[in-house]
Amino acid sequence: MDTKTKKPTLSPQSARRMIAGELLMKDYEIDEVMDITGASLSAVKRWKKVIRNDGFAALARQGNSGNTTRLSEEQREQLRKIIVAGAVASGFENECWTAKRIAKIILEKFGVSYHFRYVARLLRAMKISYQTPDIRAKKHSQEAVDQWIKTDWPRIKKNPKNSKKP
Repeated sequence: MDTKTKKPTLSPQSARRMIAGELLMKDYEIDEVMDITGASLSAVKRWKKVIRNDGFAALARQGNSGNTTRLSEEQREQLRKIIVAGAVASGFENECWTAKRIAKIILEKFGVSYHFRYVARLLRAMKISYQTPDIRAKKHSQEAVDQWIKTDWPRIKKNPKNSKKP
């Protein structure tokens, strides 16, 4: 957008598309439009079809492509309440929320499929975060870890104070 005049400016691609559209509406042949605009045969044919089906205005850029927000504001607020209520309240065995768990909840409650890798982006947009689980072995014993730190670790730890210099 031109900041001085506050009028939208056309990208070079949009300008070429609009010029081609004007030529096509003036009954120029497809090969003439290709020569004048430098566009490909398939592009000019596609533009001609768009004009025929939807009119000249349909050639204007429709905005950015890509997925839009798939959860409504109301659904996001419901998701926030679910997360605040805790993972156990949603049927999980502990209170750790993970991206996979939240993606599963979104699918079950709202019927919207999110890949778990995009859940973090969604949560950042909602200004909330989740906790990743502390991964430990099923046979984890804190007493055994404490004992190892107390007895074995000092024995194998390199200590610069005790090392002899050559």
